[in-house]
Amino acid sequence: MPRALAAAAPPTTLSAAQGIIRHWAAVHAKTSVPFYLYDHEVLGRSLAEALQQMDDQATCRHNIRQYAYAGEFWFLRRLVNHPWRTWDAASARVLVIPVLLGVELNDHVLHCSARTLFNSSSILRRVQQTWAWRRREAEHVFVATDFRVKRPDVLRRALWVRFDAFNQSSPIIPGPQVEFPIAFEYNEAPARNVTFFFGGQLSRRHRGYFMRWELVDQWRANRTRFNNSMLLITTDHCNSSGSAGLVPLASAPPGVVHGAYCGGRIRASRIYRRAEFALMPGGDEPASRRDTLVLQFGSIPVYMRDGLWATGLPFQNFIPYRAFSASLDEAEAKRDLAGSLGAIVRRYPPSTRSYMRLLMAYFKDDVLWTSSRSRCAENVLREADRHFQTSRNVIVNEDENPMLEKLLLVAECAAIVLLAVASCCYYYASNSSRK
Repeated sequence: MPRALAAAAPPTTLSAAQGIIRHWAAVHAKTSVPFYLYDHEVLGRSLAEALQQMDDQATCRHNIRQYAYAGEFWFLRRLVNHPWRTWDAASARVLVIPVLLGVELNDHVLHCSARTLFNSSSILRRVQQTWAWRRREAEHVFVATDFRVKRPDVLRRALWVRFDAFNQSSPIIPGPQVEFPIAFEYNEAPARNVTFFFGGQLSRRHRGYFMRWELVDQWRANRTRFNNSMLLITTDHCNSSGSAGLVPLASAPPGVVHGAYCGGRIRASRIYRRAEFALMPGGDEPASRRDTLVLQFGSIPVYMRDGLWATGLPFQNFIPYRAFSASLDEAEAKRDLAGSLGAIVRRYPPSTRSYMRLLMAYFKDDVLWTSSRSRCAENVLREADRHFQTSRNVIVNEDENPMLEKLLLVAECAAIVLLAVASCCYYYASNSSRK
C-alpha cells in the first residue's frame, strides 16, 4: 500500500489532523527532484516566451482557463522557473518533454496558436536526436490529460500523465483535470445545508453507470427513507427514460437542498460549496472531474467505486485520501443505500467533518493546477521519480541478484566437473582400446 494511504481513518481530534499536515509539509519541504526540461534546442525558441505568447492572447488566455484538460499548459508554466530545474540532463532524475498534445488537438477551439508554437512532430523529432533521449529514453515524462489524445508511437516508453490512467497501456500515471476557474476558500462557504449531492448523467447505458442507476432507482422506490438528505440533479432531459419520476429543475425552489431533478444545467460549484458530502459513483471511466472539484469546494467525497485504490486517484502516493473521505462498497450501496448514507452521517459527526476539511484545505493544492500554492507539477515529478526508481531497482535486482549469481556459479562449476569427468572417461576408453 502506498505510504499516503496508510492513514486509513479520518482524524477525530484537531491535533491528529494537524499532525498529518505537519508530516506531509515536512515531506514536501525535504523532497526535491532535479529535472531537465527541454527548451530552445527542441522548440527553436525560448519555452518561457512561447508560453507567454499564448497567455498574451486574450482569447487563448480565457479558453485555456475553461479547458478541463489544460494541465499540460500549467505544468510547463510551473516548471520554467522552478528551483528544481537543472540545465544538465546528466544530473537530472526526470527528463520532461515540452509538448501540449491536448491543447494542440483542440487548437481550433482554444485559438492558442499551439500548432505553430508547440508543433509536437517537430519537437519529438528533435528530442530523438539528443544524447539524453538515446541514453535515457524510458526516463522521460510528458503530461497530456485529455482522454482524446493518443500516445505518439515515439513516446511508447515515456511516462504519460493522463487524466484517466485506467485500462491504458503503460507506463502511465493518473493526473487530475483542471479545476473550475473560480477562486474559493473554505471559510467563504455558506451554510452546508445539502447533506449528500450528486450531479451528472444518470440514464446513459454504459456499464460504469450502474451505481448512478442505483441512486435514482432506490430514491424512486422509497423517497421517505432518505430523510430529505439527498439531492440528485441529472443533466438528462426530463423526457428521457432515466428521468421518470424526477421533477424538472426549472420548477425547483431557489436554493433547493433535497429531491431528485432532471433537465439540469447546473453550476456544480454553487452546490458543492454547500454540500456536506459528495456522492462519487463511477461513470464512463473510474476517474472523474469530481475528484478535483470536491477538494476545490470542500465537499467530503463518498467514493462508490470498488477497486478505486487499485486503479488510482491522482498522486495517491502523496495525498492521504482516506483521511478525508468516506467509502461505500458497491454491494452495500445496492443492498441499502439509504441506510448506508445514514451510517456515514453518524460515523462522521460535525467535529470530525471539520477536521477532514482542514486536511482537504491543505491537500487541495496537490490537485489544483492553477492555485497560487499548487503542488501539482511537483507531484508529477515526484510520481515520475518514484516510477523511474522502481524501474531501476527492478533492472538492478535482475542483473545483480545474489542468489541468481550463486546459482550461475554452481552451474558453471558443475559444468566444469562434468567436462572433466567426460574427458577422463574418454582418455580411459581410448587407452583401453589400444591395449
